Amino acid sequence: MGAFLDVARSGYVGLPPRVRRYIGAALGSIPADLRFGSTYRMRRAEISRARTDPEKTSEEQNLRLLFVVKTALDKSLYYSRVFRETLGPDVRAEDIVRPDNWRRVPVLTNLMVRREAAHLCCLPQNQLDQVTTGGSSGHPLTFYIDRDRSPTEYAFIMDLWERVGCGADDWRASFRGWHIPSGSREPFEVEYGLRQLRVSVIRNIARRLNGRFPMPSCSLSTG
Repeated sequence: MGAFLDVARSGYVGLPPRVRRYIGAALGSIPADLRFGSTYRMRRAEISRARTDPEKTSEEQNLRLLFVVKTALDKSLYYSRVFRETLGPDVRAEDIVRPDNWRRVPVLTNLMVRREAAHLCCLPQNQLDQVTTGGSSGHPLTFYIDRDRSPTEYAFIMDLWERVGCGADDWRASFRGWHIPSGSREPFEVEYGLRQLRVSVIRNIARRLNGRFPMPSCSLSTG
């Protein structure tokens, strides 16, 4: 049930703006610990414990790195090929994470992601969400991520916000490049469910310059 709800929370961001606006208005009135669910609360607890037990944290990081590398070796066409080409056809995950071997693994670049996005996946693409970066580096980058990721993402993001004095139930603003992921031409989006205002800085500049630059479609959920 928890995994289903985690996927549902991630799926919320892909709803049409009008639907998301109404659902988000209701969700926004629920305290963050309840709104984001049990996985979120578990991750927040893990983050808190990590600050007080660095030895246990280091051990857990190594175990999770090993799990990620083994999954990539077994299920990602790209990494299965790269690991074996770089470290040998019979390489194991335990071998890859050794410092001397880890340094030999090619660093993933923007160009590689553009070229190999589908082959980087460890699940079929129809079981993943396709997302796009904001484009502040010049060109938006499209790639695939897990559908149940949102509660874990929120746990780390909210922890960072709280470090600078902004609580999980406070409103926040974030600034992006070109891309805002929905369907309006407005250069901002109000996300009630996350209590967040997303602003496209470049689109705002373009609007102020009276349309001298082309403005491809962007999103708005204003309520």
